[in-house]
Amino acid sequence: MDEALLNTIREKLLEETFTAGDIPEYLQLFCEIGNAEEDMQEEVEGWNKTMQVVVTDQCEYYIQISDGTFTLNEGKADAADFTLTMKPDDAARILTGQKDPKLAYFTGALKIDGNINDAIRIESMIEIILDELED
Repeated sequence: MDEALLNTIREKLLEETFTAGDIPEYLQLFCEIGNAEEDMQEEVEGWNKTMQVVVTDQCEYYIQISDGTFTLNEGKADAADFTLTMKPDDAARILTGQKDPKLAYFTGALKIDGNINDAIRIESMIEIILDELED
């Protein structure tokens, strides 16, 4: 795992300077933690999915999770199992645990296209990431 990236994101969270511009690095860290941490591996056991992340007017990435391996790609997936679409500020707050994803969904700040049950699993993964950042 890239310790420098981990420390950079950790510092930004502690100093409350994490912004939507940091989302690409956060997603890279998400994948690195996903590949390294047992809790994340358990969360995706038997799960082969592609998650599209759209940050409106800013960036678009997709994460492929296959046989416990997380891979980040820039752009639009050929076939995403589900898509999360958010405005930049909402995305930063959801990914850093400052905004509840379920509340964001119900208020329209988070749009989910595809299997909502798959998208709900991401909340547990975000919690694992945040635990890792607190260590």
